[in-house]
Amino acid sequence: MNIGLGELWMVLVVWALLIWAFFALVKWAVRAGLEQFLKTHREELVEILREARAADAERKG
Repeated sequence: MNIGLGELWMVLVVWALLIWAFFALVKWAVRAGLEQFLKTHREELVEILREARAADAERKG
């Protein structure tokens, strides 16, 4: 079962597209999850930042 260079090229292109689509889907899912997390916990994160700034300002004098 020999395949020529043309068929090999097509197989490589298809695999490259599948891999690209998979990583694009993962990137989209991670971004959506992070946006949802930030939207849900925004106030808590703001409070943590305020406390950190206050502690830093107090430490610096």
